[in-house]
Amino acid sequence: MALKRFRGKSAALVVLNTLMALPTVVVGLLFYAILSRRGPLGDLGLLYTPTGISLGLFVSRFRR
Repeated sequence: MALKRFRGKSAALVVLNTLMALPTVVVGLLFYAILSRRGPLGDLGLLYTPTGISLGLFVSRFRR
């Protein structure tokens, strides 16, 4: 992002900076809501599985 110019760069920077400002608890609650039975990915049954935990760890690694 720092080296290239492209259309929508300023909007992408706003979104990324906003996501970095979210507390870890909020991100965890969002993932729980997405992976729970009533969530959009609830039919996949990923909550409390190694795959679901791996997804959470993957996202938390990029928040640092």
